[in-house]
Amino acid sequence: MKYALQCLSAFVVLFTSCEIPEQMKANETYYFVTKLGSDTLAIEEIHLSASAITSTVVLRSPKTSVQKSILEFDKEGKMLTYSRKVMNPRSDSIILTEEAFWQGDSLIVIRKANGQIRKKAVSTNKSIVPFIDMVHWPFEIMIHNSYESEHQLIKQDVFSGTRTFTFEINKLDSDSITVKHPTRGVMGTIPTSNGTLQFLEAGNTTRALTVERVTSLDLETLILKFTQKDINSNSFGSLSGRGKFDQTLEGVHYLIDYGTPQKRDRNIWGGLIKFGNLWRTGANRATHFSVDKDIILGDLDVPAGEYTLFTIPEESGGTLIINKQTGQNGQRYDEAQDLGRTEMRARELDYVVEIFTIEVLNDQHVMLVLKWDKKALEIPISFK
Repeated sequence: MKYALQCLSAFVVLFTSCEIPEQMKANETYYFVTKLGSDTLAIEEIHLSASAITSTVVLRSPKTSVQKSILEFDKEGKMLTYSRKVMNPRSDSIILTEEAFWQGDSLIVIRKANGQIRKKAVSTNKSIVPFIDMVHWPFEIMIHNSYESEHQLIKQDVFSGTRTFTFEINKLDSDSITVKHPTRGVMGTIPTSNGTLQFLEAGNTTRALTVERVTSLDLETLILKFTQKDINSNSFGSLSGRGKFDQTLEGVHYLIDYGTPQKRDRNIWGGLIKFGNLWRTGANRATHFSVDKDIILGDLDVPAGEYTLFTIPEESGGTLIINKQTGQNGQRYDEAQDLGRTEMRARELDYVVEIFTIEVLNDQHVMLVLKWDKKALEIPISFK
């Protein structure tokens, strides 16, 4: 795979037209299987006709839901209408419905959920396509447009509910196209020989999932299987929950709030977490750390207060960054607001930690400890 994310010094930018490619107009049914590590997160069944894309999606997080959508397009391949319905297969109840249609030059989006109705007129161009979290058939339209375009980089407007934003699709060569989400990062894709989506790898994003195209699946059986797992209290769960450490040790109160991604059979250190790269040290919202008294963290004086923690892991340990900015998402790091940096020491574990954990331990010495997979990153804590 050629997923190099190098800076490209010269390119032409073009907003794509939302045209359904000729190669995608034949009557065809296929599937996308989305995995997070070894766990199946979602399955999409997609049917293409000369006038519509119809999909049934089974999403397992946090519990199994089934969503059905249809995008209708005109003879030129431009979107006419779009509708989606999300259902709970355990009760057949409807969780959410949404529809989108054109009224003049405006896209009207109506969304109904939790007894609330939201309606918005979006001033946009006819290029816009739907974006559904963890669903990838709309990516196929973007990728094929890039594959066929003479331009190296194109921009694609999308709508999600009543929000709009823009993806960047960059054609590195004929068998490698990257898709950049505006906040989550860059995904690498492999198109098929006619430019449809064969494989997507999101290891450089906050989700780190993979998507593969397959020709056949027994969708109904899988829906029953995943629903039964929910009934047996074996749901997929949240992609990343929140963990909290809230204790007083040696007269100091520590409060740590952090994201808790799971291993899910993935190679963590040096794999999912790249050595030498800045890491949010968890998932989603930045990791927040507060103490009610002055401490020394490693060799860094840390006054009482609230901070955020970032790290640059290395095989031998790496660097812990204490930042004075708080309240931000973990992707927003401002080096100018660093309180300082200190060294971490790596220790191999003889057991696997499935869920990323941060805690303060007092075992002969007080230590801040980050544990995941079979590695612990430790920073000593001392007092003035």
